Amino acid sequence: SFDVASGEFIGITGESGCGKSTLMRMAYAVLEPSKGTVYYDRVSQTQANKRSLRQNFGVITQDVKLMNGSLRDNLLAGMYFEDSKIFEILEVSCLKNFVDSLPMGLETMMSETSTSFSMGQRQLIIIARALLRRPRILFMDEATSYLDRKTESLITKNIKALGITRFAVAHRLSSIEEANRILMLGEGKILGFDSHSNLLQNCPEYKQLHTISTS
Repeated sequence: SFDVASGEFIGITGESGCGKSTLMRMAYAVLEPSKGTVYYDRVSQTQANKRSLRQNFGVITQDVKLMNGSLRDNLLAGMYFEDSKIFEILEVSCLKNFVDSLPMGLETMMSETSTSFSMGQRQLIIIARALLRRPRILFMDEATSYLDRKTESLITKNIKALGITRFAVAHRLSSIEEANRILMLGEGKILGFDSHSNLLQNCPEYKQLHTISTS
């Protein structure tokens, strides 16, 4: 078992099939654990109202599919926010300069199959969509895999400034090296839970994964 403090950035890694995504789905109340309980502010998942609980969550998966419609439509996803709020979040998600460069700005049309936006830009749009709702907890499953290290690091800094608790699944360890703590999983078990530097010293499985990822 493990505890996470409010505002922490928790990385989750391990080899394919070790249970990373399953753990995330249990954390954001899509799956219920067969044993044990997930608690949120001392309220168990089984006792909490699931709908109210999920309103506190932002979930970003590996899917970078966009909707047919304007950039504004893709960001708002049926909700309403003032432009000032939208541009504030575009700044946080490293998209403001890009949107400012578009002749149509927020009214730029997009589609599921559009090639006008790179995979990295698509990921940033989806991150911005989640952040607009100011979630208390943000779950990211390989959500920055197409971003460069500099942009990733800046987004991590900006999310931290918002005080959002963040869980991030990543195969690319550079994506989570700045996490407060990293959960190293193996065959459904916790092999280590510590900072990047401490895991390198004390967790052989993490050290091996790090060697592979940097070779």
